[in-house]
Amino acid sequence: MGNYKSRPPSSCADELKKKISEGYAVVRSRLNDDVKPRFDTWNMLQNICFQGTLKMLEEPLKGLKILDERTEDHQLSLLHLICAGHSEQQPEKVELLLEVCGDNEMKKESLLKHLSKNGFSALHFAVYKAETETVEKLLAAGADVDFAGRNKLPPLHLAVMCGNAELVEKLIDRGASLQAADFVNFTPLHCATYFAHEKIVRLLMKRGADPNASGGVRDRPLHLASSKGQISIVSALLEADADPTLADDEGNTSLHFAAKTGHVGIIDLLLLKIGAGHQELALKTNVYGDTPLHTACYAGRLDAVKRLLTFAGSNTLNMENVFSETPLHAACTNGRNLELVAFLLKQPGVDANFQGQDGHTALHSACYHGHLRFVQFLLDNGADQSLTARAVDYPLLPTATSSGKL
Repeated sequence: MGNYKSRPPSSCADELKKKISEGYAVVRSRLNDDVKPRFDTWNMLQNICFQGTLKMLEEPLKGLKILDERTEDHQLSLLHLICAGHSEQQPEKVELLLEVCGDNEMKKESLLKHLSKNGFSALHFAVYKAETETVEKLLAAGADVDFAGRNKLPPLHLAVMCGNAELVEKLIDRGASLQAADFVNFTPLHCATYFAHEKIVRLLMKRGADPNASGGVRDRPLHLASSKGQISIVSALLEADADPTLADDEGNTSLHFAAKTGHVGIIDLLLLKIGAGHQELALKTNVYGDTPLHTACYAGRLDAVKRLLTFAGSNTLNMENVFSETPLHAACTNGRNLELVAFLLKQPGVDANFQGQDGHTALHSACYHGHLRFVQFLLDNGADQSLTARAVDYPLLPTATSSGKL
């Protein structure tokens, strides 16, 4: 194949998405593991904290001088056990336990900041279990509303992740930071967008969250919503003046993400928001030289391609990225939609034998990646199998056949 270098199968943005998804799944798994009852391994006092009545707890706590008792398995404090438990009197039990600390603020702080084996505070437990009154008791006692623990997960992010708008509001009322970042460098607004909690997205922005907040790789809430097809959240963000022209570290705008996932309604919203500058946004390239049209073609999104062409114009059809690939090359590289290739070949100025800067054609792309139906279709539509990439003096198909790609 000469100088032809295939495009990597995934971008940095794709890999980051996987890590984000895995990260939140791990956090949820760790929390579930921590709050799981283990009655057989706990002593009587620990079991009472988890599921006993207030009256049952009063006697054991009388005269108790040491409150740093921990379960052997997950290093849960008595306060953790109360917050993980499921008695109607859990909030009162929190109050009772903290009263035992008296004026000893160090002892109280030690309880409030103690972390479980998996790195969570009692406040994390109460938020995760959606125990609103218990959360209020902990905060009134001095729990740090932004204490993230070892997992770098502020309680506000956890409430957002769980979709609990009531707790989100209460935590903000108590001073929770709207700019704090979690373990994937998401703000609460990023988190709400990622988990598609529209009500919380609107609530956070109403309370002052920045719709253009930047994540760890300059990813924005609008990027996430556009990628996930959350049209109502995209609308909410745009209403709050989220900027569609902002790009992440790879140069991807919200339009790149909407194009890649094929959300035509979002493409319309983004481009109409820009108004007169819509063509400039539609032609904007990322670090790979991809226009949104390229990303749509790599993903095989025919409807998105049609819509983008109405805004960007046919000049984009022969724009090359850093891999010397036009949109037609892109459609043949990933081989996801033969109808898309047929559509592109009908467009004015599109040539099945167009050679990119390195000399490779759409036929090289389809052949290299083993897309046999695409190879046959291109040949049936005038593709020249004798064309070679730069510095190559042998024809295409024997090379592809001998390499086992066909």
